[in-house]
Amino acid sequence: ILVNPDNYLPEGFTVELEASANGFKMDKRIVPHWQEMYDAAKADGIDLLICSGYRTLEKSAQLLENQVKTQMAKGLSRAEAEVEARRWVAPPGTSEHHTGLALDIVTPTNQMLNAAFAKTDTAIWLADNAYKYGFILRFPKDKEDITKIVFEPWHYRFVGAEHAKKIFEQKICLEEYIEKLVG
Repeated sequence: ILVNPDNYLPEGFTVELEASANGFKMDKRIVPHWQEMYDAAKADGIDLLICSGYRTLEKSAQLLENQVKTQMAKGLSRAEAEVEARRWVAPPGTSEHHTGLALDIVTPTNQMLNAAFAKTDTAIWLADNAYKYGFILRFPKDKEDITKIVFEPWHYRFVGAEHAKKIFEQKICLEEYIEKLVG
């Protein structure tokens, strides 16, 4: 399933959820893949921590409004702030978090969701290894014009190991991959 600013969550979409060890919910089908990745990272001396998993439409609306307020505090008008906020927070119905397939992954020692996270050992490990467990870096730095979302080195999406490996090897984003599949 592709969920992004141009592809809304299908009406009536449901997902069977299961909680991770620290309580964040995700699609039940990805839990073993998350655990396998978590264990592999731990064996390599890397601590992974989910800071966001499944999200309701209401939670997305709240996060978007908070970002609008943040942008307005920087001097933008409400209309300008809404445009800028959508680059940082997906509006309700357009967030992969609604699918239960997206995880925001940080580390206990650095839980900041900013571009600087990309320089941490955790982010580097994820970028090099997540595909082995079926996860892709969903919003790469060089694909912002395609994804319409700013670089998020903490946001990983489960697509399955076969697809993740192809996306990783080709250095493409999910939109480009799907375009190749259907195009």
